[in-house]
Amino acid sequence: MKNGGSAPATNVVLAITWGINLELREATSGHEDQIAQLTTNWRISQLAGGESVTRQLNCICLNPDEQGAVVRATVRSEQTAAVTDQVRTVITAAPAAPYRASPAPPSASPAAGTLSISAVALSNPIRLNETTAVVINVANNRQVSDQDVVISVQVAGDGLTIARVPGSPTPVVGSSATAVDFAPLRELAAGAQSPTPYRVEVRGLKPGRQQLRITATSVRSPTGVTANAEVIVNPP
Repeated sequence: MKNGGSAPATNVVLAITWGINLELREATSGHEDQIAQLTTNWRISQLAGGESVTRQLNCICLNPDEQGAVVRATVRSEQTAAVTDQVRTVITAAPAAPYRASPAPPSASPAAGTLSISAVALSNPIRLNETTAVVINVANNRQVSDQDVVISVQVAGDGLTIARVPGSPTPVVGSSATAVDFAPLRELAAGAQSPTPYRVEVRGLKPGRQQLRITATSVRSPTGVTANAEVIVNPP
């Protein structure tokens, strides 16, 4: 961004907002993130007349977007009204790899290890009626691949509700205000984790420590493994 005038601009704020099919991975230092709102900000105390500064951010693509994923920049200062510009990037689907079924593990000597789940709320705590995105990763901690990995998410209690599902490596096959089921991840390589995170956005309905329960099952883990993500909901 550049101050095209001759007088300095003070209290300059640059806000970058990205679409739901993108995820912020890194940015020029000094930014303040509001991940639930898909926004990050830089604050510059003064920009001299004619001075230019550059801020960069890197995002990964979560889902195909034929209409184009938008990254929008808005800059304002004490002397000027907000000015906005944007860029749109078309995200195409990756070609499907041929599926090669792996033999089922022998029942007498199953592969050692299991699946593991990590789940964290990006904004925590939140206030009543606010939302936060819970990012979920599943990993195969074996030395052999696993097949048909299924992720299910369920609200524990009545303190949260599922607002939307902004992105996942597999489609949603069933959803309600309290649960989401994803289509199977056909194969998860040895020592690998899901190619992109599962993302579930929840809204706080009651103050307190609320829980989201995540379960993963697969061919090698038919009984499943479970993890909880805690979301603290504060009063308004």
